[in-house]
Amino acid sequence: MRGRIWESHDTAGPEDWPAQFCPVCSERLESRHGKMLCPRCGSFLSCSDFP
Repeated sequence: MRGRIWESHDTAGPEDWPAQFCPVCSERLESRHGKMLCPRCGSFLSCSDFP
């Protein structure tokens, strides 16, 4: 469409890095008590999982 700005629906931005996303469902992980928890599927990564 002419004159319309295309908007991305991706949640990733220039400051994002792959470890911020769930390896199971790709939802953005939330930091909770030293763990990165997925609000969608419940998967989590602990701080020891990160390099």
